Amino acid sequence: MSNRLSKKFLAGVTLLGLVAGGTALAQSPRHGGPDGMRASKLEKFDTNKDGTLDESERAAMRAEREKKRQEMVQKFDANKDGKLDEAERQAAHEARAAEHFKALDKDGNGALSLEEFKAGGMGRRGKHGPRHAAGFGGEQ
Repeated sequence: MSNRLSKKFLAGVTLLGLVAGGTALAQSPRHGGPDGMRASKLEKFDTNKDGTLDESERAAMRAEREKKRQEMVQKFDANKDGKLDEAERQAAHEARAAEHFKALDKDGNGALSLEEFKAGGMGRRGKHGPRHAAGFGGEQ
């Protein structure tokens, strides 16, 4: 291949990769794909069911997020400075993890069976996508 042809080839492959990657990113659940967080927010806050969030619906979403943030600060701000430092954030994370574990541990024995673990993953389709819903690697 000549030097000129190889530069064109490289430019074409690079462009193709960027287009394909951008398309995949735009369709991924984390970035507003049909199974992603955007769909769950739309379902929850789109009160007029027009498929978009208008300003009042976005304001309601922001207000709920701020309310949850304030509740977290109030609950875990041990030094009462109005914000969470690293130790306080870690305590909040551990508390959420403990709550999640307790919700998964249906028989309350302090351990997760494979069935409890699999059942817990089924409800998280929106957060991690459908390929994770059935178990490891998306087996059905």
